[in-house]
Amino acid sequence: MGIPISEAVKSKKLLSPFAFLLGLTASSCAAPGQPAPTPPVVVPDGAPTPSPASREAARAVDLLTKLLVIDRMAVELSEGQLAHVRDLAKAGRRGEVDVISAELELLKLRQQLLLREKDLADAQLAAAAGEPQAARR
Repeated sequence: MGIPISEAVKSKKLLSPFAFLLGLTASSCAAPGQPAPTPPVVVPDGAPTPSPASREAARAVDLLTKLLVIDRMAVELSEGQLAHVRDLAKAGRRGEVDVISAELELLKLRQQLLLREKDLADAQLAAAAGEPQAARR
């Protein structure tokens, strides 16, 4: 099955359910002004330990994937907002300036989404090559 917990802790190998909980505990116990400690890496029996560069690249891909989902949701909400503002403008409750402002906001969010998709593609290539993704923004 695996190695006993006491041996896992001594050899820095943790079982997956415990790794998640320990990672949460470590990040929530960071001192103010100090960075949170990195969560432990889960290594199955006999598997090689991933290099720090490959772990960093995998984290970058995970983060960018989550941010991409958020950006897509923002675009969808902005499209709905634009439709709503257009309806109000047709009814005479909003002016053309409000419609243009909503269109501009939608365009900004679409541009951000495109940039995020590019960043994710770059991070996936870096992860496949085993290189860390450099922070550009």
